Parts: sequence; C-alpha cells; structure tokens
Amino acid sequence: MTQDGDWEELGRQLRKARKYRGYSQEEIADYLNASRSYIALVENGQKKIDSDQLQSLADLYNTTTDELTGDLEAKTGENRQIDLLARASQDLADEDKEEVLRFAKFLKGWPSEGRE
Repeated sequence: MTQDGDWEELGRQLRKARKYRGYSQEEIADYLNASRSYIALVENGQKKIDSDQLQSLADLYNTTTDELTGDLEAKTGENRQIDLLARASQDLADEDKEEVLRFAKFLKGWPSEGRE
C-alpha cells in the first residue's frame, strides 16, 4: 500500500470491521496500546498502520489481512465462499456447527449418518 487512496480504503475497511464487531475506537486503542486519536486517524486514512497492528486487528475481528486490505485476488469464487463460511461458523456452538454440516450435506444430496 503506497497510494493515499489505498490507506483511505483500508481505514474504511477497518472502521467497518470495528463497528460490525461492536467495538469502540477506545476499545481498539486499548487493545493496540495506542491512543483513540491514532485509531481515528488510521480509520480516516491519515495515518498508516503497521503490519503487526493490522494482523492483530484481523485476529480480533475474526478476518484476514487480505480481507481488510482488499487483496482478495488469490481468493475468488468458491474458495472465497468456503473461507467466509468457515469464519462465519467459527464462533458457533458445536451443536450449531453440526446442524450447519447436516444442512450442507442435505443440500449436496449426501446421505445422513444413521439413515440410508
């Protein structure tokens, strides 16, 4: 990322991810051991974020740095959908994960365990 527009877009993505996960700028500042004003500047594209902080935020937001930076060329189509589905189900209870798996098998027409 070298162009100003790239940093602005990254800032928008970071703000969007933060809000989606329900965090305040102050909570993120505490998490990164930074000031709230620094977080605001990063989210406005006026300050650059280092790669370690970006990775920390990706981990906190349960996403990838590729997702945050918009570098998704390597993951397109079905692979991207599988990745998104896996991350979306990561926080589910085990019972709910089993239900998602049963539904996926149903959609694919695979036989259920215990039933033929």
